[in-house]
Amino acid sequence: YLLSISMEGSVKNLLEAENEAQAIIDEAKKDQDKQLNNARAMANQQVVAKRQELESHFQREVSRISKENEGLVKYDAEAEEDIKNINNLFEQNKDKTVELLLKNVLDVRLEVPKVVIQNFEETLVA
Repeated sequence: YLLSISMEGSVKNLLEAENEAQAIIDEAKKDQDKQLNNARAMANQQVVAKRQELESHFQREVSRISKENEGLVKYDAEAEEDIKNINNLFEQNKDKTVELLLKNVLDVRLEVPKVVIQNFEETLVA
């Protein structure tokens, strides 16, 4: 009888120890879950902050490039206008220019210019 009471007490002690161990394990799991949830929340906050930072940087770059493109578009339009003006001036003056060139090429003077005569005479005197 004493042996059975002693065994019964030992079994109770084992069951209590097992229950305590299970409670400790359950508490550790809860703590681990809390820490994991906290880590996830912190990671999400960091991701959101980084995403906002990158989005802000992206928007600044888009704005800067947009302004540069506006300047390029304006420059291209001005360049096109200048090219049109140059082409118009060419069309207006090409006949006059050809006529002037032909006149000067075909109009040959057979006399020696005064400057050349004067230089020649100076070299003879010296």
